[in-house]
Amino acid sequence: MGKTDFTFEKMSEGHREAVIDIFNYFVRQSDAAYLENAVDYDFFDQFLKMSRGYPALVVKNHARQVTGFGFMRPHHLADSMKRAAELTYFILPEDTGKGLGSAMLERPGKWE
Repeated sequence: MGKTDFTFEKMSEGHREAVIDIFNYFVRQSDAAYLENAVDYDFFDQFLKMSRGYPALVVKNHARQVTGFGFMRPHHLADSMKRAAELTYFILPEDTGKGLGSAMLERPGKWE
């Protein structure tokens, strides 16, 4: 399965549980999420707040299940940094190494 077997959608309220479940996977299994404890589904609102005004999307596999998500957010609040953004993404292990992270980066005009 390559990256063409996946679809991207704008992150929305309907993705709340899947996104938080993926995030919590990384909280529990790695240090990638920077948290020590799993979060509840209300934490999704933080992702929406952080990415307000920036692109945010989910990745779905061929079975239309959310297998990853990503969003951009401000890198720094200084005016001189307005054009700089930070990209955060999490992709479940079974779908890493398939070019999905690169595909997200290649989508700037298509994220919204």
